Amino acid sequence: VVGNSHSGMLIAQNLIGAGVAPGMVTVVKREEMKWAEKQPGGWTKYDGTGLKGTVATWAKHELPPELKQAFFRGDEISWEEQLADLGIEAVVFANGFDHGPLGLPSVVMSDGSTVDPTEYDGYTGSIAEPGVLGLGFAFPEQWTDPEGHEEHRVGFNFVFFDHARRSISRVLEQHADL
Repeated sequence: VVGNSHSGMLIAQNLIGAGVAPGMVTVVKREEMKWAEKQPGGWTKYDGTGLKGTVATWAKHELPPELKQAFFRGDEISWEEQLADLGIEAVVFANGFDHGPLGLPSVVMSDGSTVDPTEYDGYTGSIAEPGVLGLGFAFPEQWTDPEGHEEHRVGFNFVFFDHARRSISRVLEQHADL
């Protein structure tokens, strides 16, 4: 499993729960696990990347010692070499936000012009003006917490709905004529 944020550890938990021997599972990571932490003032530190809920409980209290963890060494050796060194034969990627080699299709505007959706603004959700938004997993909110940590916020939860509400409200305020 490439990635040790919430999705990566959920995949590891489900592999083991489905009967894969813990010693056959390797989690390749860039950094140590983070835990979603409620903070005074109502915000959550590492809300987008930290472990939470049953996955956090599993990782804190039930993580099998046989589960292998390795740091990604991409600056030292190729992926192929690292996977071979670790004896990995199959890979599940859960390592963050990337549109991948195919990217996203162009957005065609009503006047026939096209817009590249990869140029979206992660803070506002804006892809193009007037009022074209990208929201959700393909267009995660870029968020800076009160301590200055930046991360993509993903998930279908109140954080998503709050970002969608703010983004849509901004468009409606700026483009009352639409």
